[in-house]
Amino acid sequence: MQPARLRPGPGEPGEIVVTTLAAEAMPLVRYRTGDLSRWLPGPCPCGGPLALLGPVQGRRDQAIALPGGTLTIQSLDDLVYAQPGVRGFTAALHRGDGADRLVLTVDADRDLDPGPVRAAVPGGLAVTVRRGEANPFARRGKRRIQILP
Repeated sequence: MQPARLRPGPGEPGEIVVTTLAAEAMPLVRYRTGDLSRWLPGPCPCGGPLALLGPVQGRRDQAIALPGGTLTIQSLDDLVYAQPGVRGFTAALHRGDGADRLVLTVDADRDLDPGPVRAAVPGGLAVTVRRGEANPFARRGKRRIQILP
């Protein structure tokens, strides 16, 4: 991953960092949460002077750096579950000799249209979508994109 700037501009993703100097028992100075979010443009509707922080978009340690941007399981969730009939999916990134390929196994009642996924994946990554049984909750732990050789 690229080193994070201290404060990304509006709309750019960055890690949420918390500093609380008012806590007497244990002040946190630059506590890195690992969560990724974005600054939202424009003023707060309540009239407050502080910048708005968008929703958490994933975890820093789960983002896979690609030439055209980053890929997360949350971004794939948004793309795959937006299509009708999807019950679950698994994702695997096959790292090859200069040619990476993302393989999605989708459990759905119909074939998935791979167009929106291919268009949204950064860096022109090759995407293969196949239909099969894919229970994303079968493995314990957090859902991740598997990285395979």
